[in-house]
Amino acid sequence: MTVLDVAVIRVFDVESFRQLLSGWFSALFRIGDNGFLKGLFFVLFSSVLWFFGIHGSDVLEGVMQEYFAPVASSTAANTIDPILHKEFFDCFVLMGGCGATICLLIALLIFSRNRARRGLALSAAFPMVFNINEMMVFGLPIIFNPVMLIPFLIVPLFCYTSSYVAIASGLVPVIENSVEWTTPILLGGYTATGSFAGAALQLFNLIVGVLIYMPFVHLLDRSAENESKRQFEVFMGYFKEHEADPALRFTALSNVNGDFAKGICADLRHSVSKGEIVMAYQPQYSYDGVCIGAEALLRYRHPLHGVLYPPMVIRLAEEGGFLTELEEAVIRQVLADRDRVLRRFGEGVKLSFNVTGATIVSEPFLRFLRQLNAEEPFAGKNLCIEITEQTVLTFTEQTDAALSELRRMGFALAIDDFSMGQTSIHYLKDNFFDWIKLDGSLVKGLFTHKNTREIVSSIVGLAATLNMTVLAEFVETEEEKETLHAIGCDCYQGWLYSPAVFLDK
Repeated sequence: MTVLDVAVIRVFDVESFRQLLSGWFSALFRIGDNGFLKGLFFVLFSSVLWFFGIHGSDVLEGVMQEYFAPVASSTAANTIDPILHKEFFDCFVLMGGCGATICLLIALLIFSRNRARRGLALSAAFPMVFNINEMMVFGLPIIFNPVMLIPFLIVPLFCYTSSYVAIASGLVPVIENSVEWTTPILLGGYTATGSFAGAALQLFNLIVGVLIYMPFVHLLDRSAENESKRQFEVFMGYFKEHEADPALRFTALSNVNGDFAKGICADLRHSVSKGEIVMAYQPQYSYDGVCIGAEALLRYRHPLHGVLYPPMVIRLAEEGGFLTELEEAVIRQVLADRDRVLRRFGEGVKLSFNVTGATIVSEPFLRFLRQLNAEEPFAGKNLCIEITEQTVLTFTEQTDAALSELRRMGFALAIDDFSMGQTSIHYLKDNFFDWIKLDGSLVKGLFTHKNTREIVSSIVGLAATLNMTVLAEFVETEEEKETLHAIGCDCYQGWLYSPAVFLDK
């Protein structure tokens, strides 16, 4: 019992707040003539009470029994109007429950772009068929939701008015049969009136109600999208500020950022399960301007926020426990795109894609590649796996066996972001790798840090000794290209040549 309940009981000498409201409304409905307006106010007050979280049907039960008795117990003496029986409200006004919310349910399923709201609508659909709508009222929510106030009041008032006019004018027969309030729409209208005209009236009210709810569903979506975009900007700032911390789990945060991370993670998992993976391809060139390869880059296109920051996508997939599934989906998409990539960049280009160090040595991933290789061998397709730095690659017998098997399948191997992050010189000692990709920070550091040129020169010299090729990433200017060429690096990837491009453009 709340403090308000205690205060009401003591001040008004009643047993509960509900009893107080019921008494007030019973007194209110004794005022004025009986007829259309009294029924209209009954519908209005019931909806208003529900909007503020008060069970309107319960509070107004006394009014219902006194003025709008069921057909089975009605007489000329105790009903205010031959049209306004309890069945009239249950069948034609409160379809799906208070607020005629079955109209909202259908509007959400047809018009909403918000997957969470559509999911709620699907979950609430079965009980709402039987006019039980608490899941929708409190789950959307409708109560205390200013966006929903207008349609929640207008739709039942429209249904009341149209139904009263239809019956009063003779278009629909007067209700003669008792009907339980849980009877589904269409069946209820037919049973109550004994005519298909009753079902048609329900259908008409349903269609108009859906159309009334429709713009407010769009308004809900826009409001949610604007708030989500604001949260996304905040989250992206937080992620970029803390992405270097490997111990931080964004989806485990107990705040708005954690909630947003979990939401993006769920959206990403859904897209992976549906095969909605999109790749962009960035070409790689030799010093003399010949395209020698193309790197496949994951570009997850979120339905609201557009293409997401790739490191965030990988991090959230890892935290969500489906990174391997994501990488497998990437490989399937790359193989599906291969013919178009070759037509776009040249028949002889090397097609590379990224795999994390943890995945590359896992048995499930190797089984996946074995299956693909059995279906259509990788040998001769000029495919290259770039091992990324998300997880340091520890060289064990298992690692050696995995890398050897990949080479036997026909893959070339590359070290991504060499010399930065968690990569190390240990990667070079067993001659598993064919390519070294210089981290972009080294390329930028050629003109900002005095020792960077010597570092790059040492890497290029070491690679030549080991019969490996060095490719520089993030090459954006002719000056960077010529400086790298002078050092001995003659393969480049970056905006000097092309950004990553989608094949459908």
